[in-house]
Amino acid sequence: MRLTTVLLALSALPLLNGCAPEGDAPTDLSDIDARFEALEGAAEAQREESAAANAALETRIATLEADAAETNTYVAEVEARVLTLEQELAALEGSVDITALDAAVADHEVRLASVEGAGYATEDWVTGQGYGYSPDVDALDTRLTTAEGDISGLESDLADGGVWDSSLEALFTY
Repeated sequence: MRLTTVLLALSALPLLNGCAPEGDAPTDLSDIDARFEALEGAAEAQREESAAANAALETRIATLEADAAETNTYVAEVEARVLTLEQELAALEGSVDITALDAAVADHEVRLASVEGAGYATEDWVTGQGYGYSPDVDALDTRLTTAEGDISGLESDLADGGVWDSSLEALFTY
């Protein structure tokens, strides 16, 4: 490469001498060689900057392509959901009459009000009276059965001559 530079310098010497302003023309090969080395250094620096810029651009392009792929996936999911919703809407069209549903609800409310006003024991009335629900009544039945079993066990212990302890006496002390 050094030889190429020197040959280029020798071939360019007449051009440089003819184009340079007076007093700026290189006078020997060492000046030309120094200028070429400076130019080669500048060119190398530019190549390095260019390579770094290309690497940064390639990284950015890869990131943008990944973002675009993610966006395309999301768009496809949204389009599929929209299609599903459109199909569901098409299936519902004509089969559901909102006006008829509103009228049926209003009719049921009127009928419920008339039943409650007639003195029947509706669920709302029973709840308002403080009566228990079925699970509450079932829980009470279970407690009653347990208490009856305990009493039966105590009666059996007493019939067998069981010993009274102080805690049992306290129960029956008036």
